[in-house]
Amino acid sequence: MRNHDERVSQTRKMMLIRENRMSLHTPLVRNNFANEMRTLWSYWDTTDNILNLGFPGTLMSNVLKRQTLILQAIARVVTFMPVPTVTFTNKLPAHVHGQFRHPQWEILINENSLNYVGYGTFMALVSTIYRALRHAEQFFRIAQGLACNQLSFPRLSQDQSDQCGFDTQQSAQQMSDSVMLQPALTAQQIATLICIPNSVAKAATRNAEALFQGFIDTARPEWFKAATVLDEVKDWMNTTFDDSDTQAALKKNPNGDDVARVSTCHANACMIDRSHAMEKDAFGVATYIEPQVQMRIGVDPALLPRFGRMHPAFDHLPS
Repeated sequence: MRNHDERVSQTRKMMLIRENRMSLHTPLVRNNFANEMRTLWSYWDTTDNILNLGFPGTLMSNVLKRQTLILQAIARVVTFMPVPTVTFTNKLPAHVHGQFRHPQWEILINENSLNYVGYGTFMALVSTIYRALRHAEQFFRIAQGLACNQLSFPRLSQDQSDQCGFDTQQSAQQMSDSVMLQPALTAQQIATLICIPNSVAKAATRNAEALFQGFIDTARPEWFKAATVLDEVKDWMNTTFDDSDTQAALKKNPNGDDVARVSTCHANACMIDRSHAMEKDAFGVATYIEPQVQMRIGVDPALLPRFGRMHPAFDHLPS
């Protein structure tokens, strides 16, 4: 009976590993997202009322339709981690299509990017959404790695101490020092350390060993800075949370210019600093998404950057 139970347990573990060999950098997920974006652009400006939202063809209906299709696309693609909340807002700068906020587990999307836009702007929005999703996955994978003891949490930086609500960096360090003495971290400790919602941390702790192993067994993307997927996740964590990395960078260049710094997530939102490990990876995965979406739509955005969905070049798409 014991041998049978062990075989069942091992089979279940292998199923979990296969199940979680899904990531935003794997071909299957990228293909699914590209197909969803083709659908989004196909119905971007058409009068077809595919979602039964009323007032077909009006700007109000089209914006609501675009929002709904974006929400559907994200929910269908992100099956391996908690789906971030998506908020459409007019509070972002005009040139910013969107951003990810890890403490809220939220993606902000600029409402202006959903109005009458050209094909080039649409492709930029697509890239932004995928980068934001990748930032969510980065934090989720760090949480998984901490939950199964494959990662060791570093010394918290001042930036992250401020963001996560610690009174002083000393209190933050006391927290991180205390968890290092424990054999395993609780979901609440992980949530506090990396500043994510407790519900997300709880999801990361479920079957963490098998699921994180499945992730690090995926093929290493060529844009990774590190030699292995596991080392890449360590890089994401250390460049975001490690105080010694931040101090070394500042000592090298006090102005912080062109230095990999922890500042990618100032003000509770991941900002653009392409030298940072998280940003380098997010932009890397986006460079693969754009051509895949272009291939599905069948039109080069460089040729028609300012033309909208109703241009004759897109007549082959469903409408």
